[in-house]
Amino acid sequence: MIVLRDKPGQLGNRLWSLLPFLLLSEKRKICLFAPYHLSGYSDYFQSRDTKSFIYLWVGFPHLHRLLSKCFRILELLLRKLNQYGFSLFCIWVEPEKHNIEKVMQLSCRKVVFVNSWDYVFDIPESVLTGGVALIHEKLYPKSEVVKKVTPVLLQIPHGKVIVGVHIRLSDYKNYRGGIYYYTISVYYRKMESLAVQFKQKNKEVVFVICSDESFEKSVFEGLETVSISNTTAIDDMYALSKCHFIMGAPSSFSCWASYMGKVPLRFIYNEADDVKIDEFSRIVAFMKFENGVVHIPGQLEYVSNNRSE
Repeated sequence: MIVLRDKPGQLGNRLWSLLPFLLLSEKRKICLFAPYHLSGYSDYFQSRDTKSFIYLWVGFPHLHRLLSKCFRILELLLRKLNQYGFSLFCIWVEPEKHNIEKVMQLSCRKVVFVNSWDYVFDIPESVLTGGVALIHEKLYPKSEVVKKVTPVLLQIPHGKVIVGVHIRLSDYKNYRGGIYYYTISVYYRKMESLAVQFKQKNKEVVFVICSDESFEKSVFEGLETVSISNTTAIDDMYALSKCHFIMGAPSSFSCWASYMGKVPLRFIYNEADDVKIDEFSRIVAFMKFENGVVHIPGQLEYVSNNRSE
């Protein structure tokens, strides 16, 4: 049995750190408990799964809160007993000593408590094979989200290119000293540049605006934009996953949307970053692109894949 004992960051971080353990537990039929990962988000999702060995408590926020507290108390008790040799069936793993394969092996004979975020940067692409299908089975946005987002996207005329723009404002003012915090005018310039590039290819573009703050549509004057009213994080994530392209500041949130919807993504690394259409690429693992580009936290410029040059 595996128990994921951490609650890393916000929605994007939690989903990415959960994914490899979800996949490996599914493949090997290992019991997985994730009592904290969806705390505050469990009512965003619906599960189409009827199996009983993976416990996420999707769609039951009140039960989720209660069980999270119970698991925390139980872990403290087990850890105390373990110190005195009374709970030898439990182990708390350290990433320096146990890679994810070792964690899975230990879980066949012990209850393994693990911090999932310790492993998120080191998961090979091969582990994530089949991940999208499993997401659709176990962590699909609830029907209310689909019904809210779909009509807005269906109003966009067929044949137009749909670019999702993830505008991260409030929390990025302080994240890493604000290195990925951009004003609306910066996003506008990137959007305007893309519109020109698509026009040169005889294509019209519509921008789907997804943001943690609201603002007047007039700030994007001259560009065709749509947005969804009164959105939650899952509304924006689902909308981005249904676009043709995604653009935004480096974020696990837009990474997940790209991975879930198989949508090409391009991060904006600085205010002067010149975003090109041919630089968009799908996410295949955490912060890893299909074209070989790997995003390093704190990176301030786009670095193309040398193998393709």
